[in-house]
Amino acid sequence: MMLSFRRPGTAVVLLALVAAGLTACRGGSVDSDAATGDSVCPATVPGLTSNSITLGGTYPLSGTYGAYGQEAIGAEAWFKHLNDAQGGFKLANGQTLKIVFKYKDDAYAPQQSLANVKSLVENDNVFMIFNSFGTNTSLAIRDYLNQQKVPQLFTATGASAIAKSDPKYPWTGGFTPSYYDEGRTWATYLLQAHPDAKIGVVYQNNEIGTDTLGGLKDGLGSKASAIVSAVSYETTDATLNNQVSQVKASGADVFVAIASGSFAPQAIKQAAALGWKPKEFLMPRGSSSVAATINPAGPQNAIGLAAVSYQKDPSDPAYGSDPGVTAFKEVQQKYAPNSNVNDGNFEGGVLVAQLLQNLVEGMKQPLCRQTITDAARTTTLSSPLFLPGIDSKMPISKFKLQKWTGTKFELFGDVINVEH
Repeated sequence: MMLSFRRPGTAVVLLALVAAGLTACRGGSVDSDAATGDSVCPATVPGLTSNSITLGGTYPLSGTYGAYGQEAIGAEAWFKHLNDAQGGFKLANGQTLKIVFKYKDDAYAPQQSLANVKSLVENDNVFMIFNSFGTNTSLAIRDYLNQQKVPQLFTATGASAIAKSDPKYPWTGGFTPSYYDEGRTWATYLLQAHPDAKIGVVYQNNEIGTDTLGGLKDGLGSKASAIVSAVSYETTDATLNNQVSQVKASGADVFVAIASGSFAPQAIKQAAALGWKPKEFLMPRGSSSVAATINPAGPQNAIGLAAVSYQKDPSDPAYGSDPGVTAFKEVQQKYAPNSNVNDGNFEGGVLVAQLLQNLVEGMKQPLCRQTITDAARTTTLSSPLFLPGIDSKMPISKFKLQKWTGTKFELFGDVINVEH
């Protein structure tokens, strides 16, 4: 199905894997209008010296969305590995920059995100805010960072407000696939696989839910009436059990649960508790982690769950000898030994850190805030943790569909390209 919308020493092994997996896109596909030359870069840049670069981040390290904080731990592990193995980022001009990564806990509270970022910019003098997590939290810091002309890059949200380039916010760039495009992909799949489906939706009442639901409706087009129930929940709700019960009662035979954090396994568990076995069960990519969603919900309860994916599943035995996954797990075990080796969120942090490495080390122009922001919008990047056949400009616009079998996710169909 094609969907398209338009042991030598460990350090030596890991460096070889980095060279094989990341070098392929260095110096590749940068549009000619990207800023170049010394005239763009000032003599001094906050957070950047002749031998170091300081990155900042804000993440939910605690609270309902605390599982996603593992992305920060994963990114930090990869940066520590680079510092030890090759002295940090190795620039095209031969310069080496030791990586300092400072990040703070916001517990997914927008006001705390803003306070964190102001402290990182004004007190820690970070070069950029890297991979800030969450929709509401990332939107809360966007105005401030653009006023300060501080890059907000590889932002971990698929909200259209960030996924789409906006001239009002030239310093902000996304990382994860657009929620809207996920919804369109689901629609295309359902129209092909279940043209007579009755679709029931539970959705989070913010950009995550509304963007994804909007993409689903637009993708269904004249068959949007196939959505027989759409019930929202608030992130402040204790559970979404009542909403799931309402959707089941509507007679829906396809369940779309646009849920995140601890609500994602709740949706799976409640459907099972009701004895509801829809013929399709769809959930956002960010909520399909085996460690954070499938296992807490009960692997047997999640059988048939489908989602999009762009990264290799670290829990899948099929990747047991995969060079990229092997390197990731060695780094994880060395620098974060208490973390779950099968946690896709942790692996996601390593992946995005590799993309930043790919970007910085592939730049031909001098490095400063302006040039890295320009390059982030125009460079096609790759990682050894991407699924085969996937590379992408940011935000990621290529992925595949996968379905949970009870023991692992199985990929199906061709690579989907939603680049606009």
